[in-house]
Amino acid sequence: MRHKYSDRIKPHLDQLQDSVQQFIEWSSPHARKVKNEWEQVGEHIHPVAKTDESIRRMAAFALDLLISFLLWLFPIGGWVLSVGYMLLRDSLPFLAGKSAGKRFFHLRVAQRGNLKPITGRYLLSAKRNLTILVPGLNLYDIYSYFIHGDRLGDQWAGTLVIDERYDMSSKTGTLT
Repeated sequence: MRHKYSDRIKPHLDQLQDSVQQFIEWSSPHARKVKNEWEQVGEHIHPVAKTDESIRRMAAFALDLLISFLLWLFPIGGWVLSVGYMLLRDSLPFLAGKSAGKRFFHLRVAQRGNLKPITGRYLLSAKRNLTILVPGLNLYDIYSYFIHGDRLGDQWAGTLVIDERYDMSSKTGTLT
């Protein structure tokens, strides 16, 4: 069932996505200075690299922070909704196992090894996102992402962020 405002919102979302793409293209010469180390998992699956896609990953996180802030504004239990969203956002079934930001930027979280989405795996999502909420760990999380290409939370939970535009596993049904 489509929302009655979806036709009105779609052009604005497309415009936002175009603006983000223009920013990525503008920043590409600077980002290409960083060696692009793709870790190949399966035949056509690539985790998000340290270059252009990392900007999309940060923009997705910024969108999730905005949603969390808006949830915080609810007068009764807003802080619970906000913290709950930040911890469980990658496993919520009504978002198809992607946070709203990852969904908008065509990213998803997968388990290392079998590359299955973490939909419904609430403890795994909480373990992955706990580092964001703990002071000190969140700074190390940022350091770990830029040095190792993986957040500390991804390392703990055994997950990785996949660019869905290169994800052929859902189209072919098999991985080699």
